[in-house]
Amino acid sequence: MADSALGSVASELTQAISLATSANNGTMNSSDVKSIGNQISGILDEVETLANTSYQGQYIFAGGQTTTAPFSTRLPHRRG
Repeated sequence: MADSALGSVASELTQAISLATSANNGTMNSSDVKSIGNQISGILDEVETLANTSYQGQYIFAGGQTTTAPFSTRLPHRRG
């Protein structure tokens, strides 16, 4: 299970690198770059899901806290 999740993470990150490289080549218009940004955001969501993979009700990448999702890309709201 862990090997499969990590393999998928590697594939997703490779795709994100490819998209970012394309967006940075200086030939795309702002709409294309925005579209790539949206795709990368989707990849981030997928990587978070993979990082929170569970098996038989326990998160496999959570160390000793197997009942709590170990990863979140959402920043807490800051006051001030």
